[in-house]
Amino acid sequence: MTIDLHDFDGEHSLTLNTGGSAADDAVVAAGHEPNGYFWEGLVQFGLAGHRRGPRLRQ
Repeated sequence: MTIDLHDFDGEHSLTLNTGGSAADDAVVAAGHEPNGYFWEGLVQFGLAGHRRGPRLRQ
């Protein structure tokens, strides 16, 4: 999986290029489809307790 962070005039976009990763089989076994909606939900769940979001290094 590759992760790209884009900055558009102060707005940020995170792109996850998934597919063919070792996690795909585990995601399918858990009854989910490893697509963009799944990974977006995973990121939102992981950031739920953060007030300011993650610290990103450029």
